[in-house]
Amino acid sequence: MQFVFTFIFMIGAELLSDGYEVTLENDGRDNTLIEVIDTGNGDSILSLDITFVYSAHYHSCEYHDGYLYVIRRIDYDGYPDENWSDQLWRYSHEGTGVELFSHKGLDFRVSGDNSHIAVVSRDSLWVLGSEGGILGTFETEQLSSVRIGFDVVLQPLEWSSNGLSFWGSLLQVPGPINLFRLDINSMNPVIYDISSLEILDEYVLQADSRMLTYSDYPAMHCYDELLEYQASGDTCHLFLYYLDEGRTELLAISSAREFKPVWISPDTLEFEDDMTGGRIRISI
Repeated sequence: MQFVFTFIFMIGAELLSDGYEVTLENDGRDNTLIEVIDTGNGDSILSLDITFVYSAHYHSCEYHDGYLYVIRRIDYDGYPDENWSDQLWRYSHEGTGVELFSHKGLDFRVSGDNSHIAVVSRDSLWVLGSEGGILGTFETEQLSSVRIGFDVVLQPLEWSSNGLSFWGSLLQVPGPINLFRLDINSMNPVIYDISSLEILDEYVLQADSRMLTYSDYPAMHCYDELLEYQASGDTCHLFLYYLDEGRTELLAISSAREFKPVWISPDTLEFEDDMTGGRIRISI
């Protein structure tokens, strides 16, 4: 294998959807202003004021080809009762909203062409059509090749670029124990047991090329712990794992430093490089 290196010293903004940045501004009550910005020219292409947006969620919205998808938390007052719901809504540019799905504690990912939506809870996966109809339902036991415990959590990852397969993981602290690929045409999950990799906190999937990059950089729980670890000078490793082949390669080494890997394309990976003090790209 040959690696081609390109040096980069600027990190782009984190995007919730390809080519767009989504910002949320809450008024301190029930209203949230959501704005979608075209990162190519900086223009605002959508601006909607929506009530009861679950803005505290790490992945509360997505934007795809003219449609904004939003998680709304309805009737939640902070008390541990059953009188509330999380709802997934889709909004057009005109502000017309349609409820697509409702379940407590949901997360979601939308395919790039808006044709399918994956919705997950802690232990269930639903595949929806574009209008919210349920096409398939899966429990965690159907998405794992081994017996799992009650502490395993279903985590959505991403759709392939052609929208024909959805990827997710089963997470058991501190990291994932397996990945799964759900092919939409067959609705049959393909399961990848990655428990032997002992992945901790830093990993990124490339759905199209079916590769996983991960490191042995440990999870940090407070700032003092981070400072202590950085001062230790411990060696960290960045790996590449070929999911179909079950093969691992070492990509880079750092001294107690995160790699923060990002897939730029199916065969191009960007990460923090300890030697240069900046980010580099490698072609795989």
